[in-house]
Amino acid sequence: MIGQKVRTLLDTEVKSGKVQVVWDSKDALGNGVSSGLYFYRLTVDGERWVKTRKMMLIK
Repeated sequence: MIGQKVRTLLDTEVKSGKVQVVWDSKDALGNGVSSGLYFYRLTVDGERWVKTRKMMLIK
C-alpha cells in the first residue's frame, strides 16, 4: 500500500438522498489503475462525518 490519492470523484454539494458515483478505474490523469485493494473516503458536511472503507478492484 502506497497510500497516495488516486482520484477525486465528486467534490461538490449534492441534495440529500441517495447519490450514486461510479469509478471507471482510472486515476486523475485518465490512466487505468491496477487490480488490487483500494480505500475510499466519504466526507459529509465539511469534515463533520468521515468514513473510510476498502474495496477490491478486480479486472
